Amino acid sequence: MATFGLSEYDAAAPEVRAIYDDIMATRHTDWINNFWKALAHDPAHLQRTWDSLKAIMAPGTLDPLTKELIYVAVSVTNGCAYCIASQTAAAQKAGMSAAMFAELMAVVGMANTTNRLANGYQVAIDDRFRTPAPEVGNHSELPVTAGAPGARRHQRQQHTQSPGAAAGGREAAQTRASASVKRATASGAAPTAAGQATRRRRR
Repeated sequence: MATFGLSEYDAAAPEVRAIYDDIMATRHTDWINNFWKALAHDPAHLQRTWDSLKAIMAPGTLDPLTKELIYVAVSVTNGCAYCIASQTAAAQKAGMSAAMFAELMAVVGMANTTNRLANGYQVAIDDRFRTPAPEVGNHSELPVTAGAPGARRHQRQQHTQSPGAAAGGREAAQTRASASVKRATASGAAPTAAGQATRRRRR
């Protein structure tokens, strides 16, 4: 039995009925389950919980069935009998088969077993499993972990300049030197060595 009882639709306050109506419209159903009725004694809590669940369980990058399967897995791990029942029904409605449920339970059981083993043995996390911190000012790519495959190739690429880039650099230097010579000539000063070298190359 719910701690404070259940708030049925007919006896609910108008603000609670409005939330109930939204739940039924969103879920395309004509009834309200006991979970929402139990929360209805605190309309603000009811509204907040429904708004969060509606937003998170809406279609997104993860498809609806995947979200329901995750919900079932977490409910089993947390030992919530009500959530296991309600979310299993929701997952079946979204397309979960008996075979899928069996495989999901195998994964949940295995994950909980290895989680506890890792905690019990206090296993240190491998460096390769850690997410590298992004370099300051560089949001385009993550740094390559030292010793990881491709790290040496990445370093070589950073220090290797393409022929086109090198040629462009030389042309820019020559242009700057030529401009210096022109300014020096206009002011009556002697041309710089860089400017003389540039004129000899042009001849």
